Amino acid sequence: MKKSGVIILMILVPIFAFVLFLCCRYYFYSTWNVNYKKYLDLELKHYYGDYEFKVIDKKINVFKEKANLYRFEYVATLSDGNIEFQMIKNMYDSKKLGGHWHDGDYWGFRDDYMRKKIAAAGIDLSQYEIEFMDAVINDSPDYVFTMTPDNKEDIVKLITDIMRFGIKDYQLDLWFKIYDSNGKQLTDSYDLFKACERADEEVNESNLEDFIRNELDKF
Repeated sequence: MKKSGVIILMILVPIFAFVLFLCCRYYFYSTWNVNYKKYLDLELKHYYGDYEFKVIDKKINVFKEKANLYRFEYVATLSDGNIEFQMIKNMYDSKKLGGHWHDGDYWGFRDDYMRKKIAAAGIDLSQYEIEFMDAVINDSPDYVFTMTPDNKEDIVKLITDIMRFGIKDYQLDLWFKIYDSNGKQLTDSYDLFKACERADEEVNESNLEDFIRNELDKF
């Protein structure tokens, strides 16, 4: 009786271990990771309300960065019906089959939706744009502007064109920085939207350009 119990146990333990491995590899940490899906939805809702995006594809890519360090690239391809875009989140682990148990780690996807909306509106920002994957991997802004006395008015108009996409809620799922000619950061998209919120007079599309001009006049 004891011998048969040991045999059964020897059979069940490998089966259990195999099932646990499959769950970890293909559920908890993989394409259909429940946290991955949860935070995709949360971030889309945060920036775009109840607008429904179609998920076309979801996948995970694993890259060996260096000895004992792997980069997990969670990638979702979505569409609003006209524009197809990607949401990407990079995380790191010391093991190739590792992953992240804590759901809060999944906040902070980067996407190129607003880049594509801006381009579709005929606004050419190509000379200021950081390539999307470079921005994701290096945690860089989407756009970097260098403001000088000679191009200040052009920068004002370009920043106005960008911020119009988020002026209603004073937030935008896009990141830019503005520097002076010496490489000193003057401001960024976050600070400018915060300035809009703090303004004595409501900032909207009609007075946005004047407001930005006045803000940049401070530097």
